[in-house]
Amino acid sequence: SGAGEMLNRTDEPASSLRANVTSPGGTTAAALDVLMGEGGLSPLMRRAALAARDRARELGK
Repeated sequence: SGAGEMLNRTDEPASSLRANVTSPGGTTAAALDVLMGEGGLSPLMRRAALAARDRARELGK
């Protein structure tokens, strides 16, 4: 909730907030490298959204 409140109080993009609170070479940076890298969170979220869409279509028939 603290990060959300910080984001609400600024005009800065979320990526700037993340960069400001992530220690270079630290544990969070290592995790973000995996999540934001090729085959990370973005493709997974895309597959999950498509699966939900497809299932909604099946249920709507």
